[in-house]
Amino acid sequence: MSGPGWRYPADSVSGDRRAGGGEPRRFLIATAVTRYPAATHLDWDRPGLVAARDDIVELFTGRLGYQHVTDLGLDPTADQLTRHLRDFCRSSERRPDDVLAVYIAGHGEIVENTGQHVLLMSDTDPDDPDDALTTAALAPKMLLGTSIRRLLLMLDTCYAGQGGNEFVAAALTGVGNDRHHAFGTGLAVVTSAYPHQQAETGAFPRVLGRAVDSLATAGHGPATLDIDALVARMNGDPSLPPHQRIVAHLARMSG
Repeated sequence: MSGPGWRYPADSVSGDRRAGGGEPRRFLIATAVTRYPAATHLDWDRPGLVAARDDIVELFTGRLGYQHVTDLGLDPTADQLTRHLRDFCRSSERRPDDVLAVYIAGHGEIVENTGQHVLLMSDTDPDDPDDALTTAALAPKMLLGTSIRRLLLMLDTCYAGQGGNEFVAAALTGVGNDRHHAFGTGLAVVTSAYPHQQAETGAFPRVLGRAVDSLATAGHGPATLDIDALVARMNGDPSLPPHQRIVAHLARMSG
């Protein structure tokens, strides 16, 4: 799903697209699940993800020129997350040249009965993992029947690499035929770990920020963000735990 030179737009833009052209608008939706009320006995809570999300928001709004969509906040339920993503992506205010970045942090698991990657939201029943939100289910929520043509999804969970694979597969098989693009169309999923790896709290935003700064210093951008170069810098960061590797899943959708 990847290839050298695939680039994801990352330049700073103004809020509205100018008549007759202009730069696309860029939006960020960032959330983290830090509290699990139904699983207090399992030590699932991750208060450190509050700072991790804040770091992502600061990076994208401060250095990459994105507008943060703040409605979702922290600790969403499965319904709150999917409803918010769906409502935003289906809004009549969306334009085909909009760029959307989504960051989701929390616990991720691979369900034993199905082998699917799931996101453990704040309302997840720890005794019923089969009913947890599948990562693949987010693809139609954001892409099917919407105007979203350019999407960067960042998954900061354990085993996120499998979730990235399943999301891209769902986008290409279930949504791909619905893409009618007059603008550049691309999908990038950057995950904080391989399918078999756990993710350390806070590591992903830390190495992402350093990689962005490093590429900027080296003369990359600000017009584009090269995902391949970015991931290479992230994986080369000595502060990244040795058991954790960043993965990029890249695709173009056509219809």
